[in-house]
Amino acid sequence: MTRELVLVEWEDAKLLDNETTWVAADTKSEYSPLIVRQVGFVLEDSEQGLILTHALSDAVMAPRDQIPRSMIRRIVKLKTPRAPKNAG
Repeated sequence: MTRELVLVEWEDAKLLDNETTWVAADTKSEYSPLIVRQVGFVLEDSEQGLILTHALSDAVMAPRDQIPRSMIRRIVKLKTPRAPKNAG
């Protein structure tokens, strides 16, 4: 089964204060997005989001990632290479 191969850019949540458990109340807060770029085969593309895997065969696949649509910034369709003729 052929799956579409895509590059997805999505914004992840991030922890701002990982050096300490307490931060001064007057600490400056400035928003800076954490953009993730992920390549994978599309298993599901719905209104809610995408489900991808980074490796698959006819019988098994690698662990799946679910990315909510609201976190997705951009999806780029990539050319899927054809399997060699002698591939099992």
